[in-house]
Formats: sequence, structure tokens, C-alpha cells
Amino acid sequence: MLPKKPNKAPHPFYNSEEWRRVRRQVLHRDQHTCVQCGVKSDRMQVDHIYSRKDYPQLALKVANLRTLCPTCHAHQATSFGRKADYKERPIINYNGYPEGTEW
Repeated sequence: MLPKKPNKAPHPFYNSEEWRRVRRQVLHRDQHTCVQCGVKSDRMQVDHIYSRKDYPQLALKVANLRTLCPTCHAHQATSFGRKADYKERPIINYNGYPEGTEW
């Protein structure tokens, strides 16, 4: 089991109306189902495939977001704060969508 992170105040980004709108879109698109393990829950989290810190231009792109359950979301991070599945991420093209998709 992963150690619990200390509670800290959420970044103002996550309180913005834009984020809340996009988050609802992603949850609806993924049918409130974890895209990794298939669990369906009312406690789903919306994850940035490419980090908001490293790719701020993708922060609100639906194509850069996915629904994860708390367990899968916790397993994405490493001790360095990077995603464990970094090599599996899609290449995002100039218009903000993954290459090779119909989005």
C-alpha cells in the first residue's frame, strides 16, 4: 500500500469553473469508469496524461485527460512525482489531440 500524502490545499486551478466543466466532460465520456481497471465509482478522479506542470497548454484538453479510480491514480505517481506509465503516453499533436486517433 502506498503511503498517504499529507492533506494540502488544492491548487486554484482545480477550483476553476473551466476545470470543473472539463472534468465533468471527461467523467461523462469515460462513463465514470476507470480506464485502467474498469472499476465504476462515484469517487473517480480525472488524471492529466501529460502533467499540468510540464504541459500547461494541455491542462484543459479533454484528449489529455482520463478517468482513474483512486487506486489506479495513486499507482501512477512515483517517488519523484512522475507518472509510472510515462513511456505509454500517446504523442499529442499540434492541435492538442493524441496522434493516430479519431478525436
